[in-house]
Amino acid sequence: MTTEKKPTEEKYHLLTKEIHEQELKAEDLQIEQRRYFEQIEGCTNQIKQEAEQISTLYEELAYFGDSSALSAIGDNQEIIRQVQRTVHEQEDKLTTLYQMVEKQIQEATETLYSERGTLEW
Repeated sequence: MTTEKKPTEEKYHLLTKEIHEQELKAEDLQIEQRRYFEQIEGCTNQIKQEAEQISTLYEELAYFGDSSALSAIGDNQEIIRQVQRTVHEQEDKLTTLYQMVEKQIQEATETLYSERGTLEW
């Protein structure tokens, strides 16, 4: 019995280690995702601030009689909308990819738990 138990015990410990590694992957993935989205948010905020400064400058130019500044304000706003739309689309794609990877890790973890649960003691 002892010789049969030892391989089972080793397999149990190996599966436990693999489960732990999968759980660490899941945690690392969440941290990475959070960092990417924080970076995206920071860049988006910076772009928004700079766009507002540009709009303010165009408004001042328009106030002083530069008629082309009014059209530039509209162009600037359209660029902002395009950037926001693109950022939103990329965030959606990133979210989908992270969810796919997270699901793969979760399925691998569940398989390992299941395999470990079938071991006889």
